Amino acid sequence: MLSFKKEEQYIKSEINELEKELTKLNLELEDLKEDNLSLKRKNDYSALEKGIKAEKEQNNKIKFRLNEISKLKKKLNDLEIEKEESKVIKKDMDKVLDLINQGYTRPQVAKKS
Repeated sequence: MLSFKKEEQYIKSEINELEKELTKLNLELEDLKEDNLSLKRKNDYSALEKGIKAEKEQNNKIKFRLNEISKLKKKLNDLEIEKEESKVIKKDMDKVLDLINQGYTRPQVAKKS
């Protein structure tokens, strides 16, 4: 169980870091858009071309981070499912061990469980 908890904490911290980075990237994107709008008004097309390229790169970074967050959330969900399955297995094993401690033989325990 402890490994599930550590893994869960690690994934949550990774998601948190990516979300912080995503917020920063979105703010930078907004600044790029404002700069590009200003360049467009000034008819500075050579600088605007570079700005548009930077904006596209920023969008790609944002998409990548969103994809990473999505993967981590899926991994977190899978971990939760695995943790629940582990609890069920542990409960079943405890039941089997309890029957063995009561003196039942393996074939009897197999029939009862």
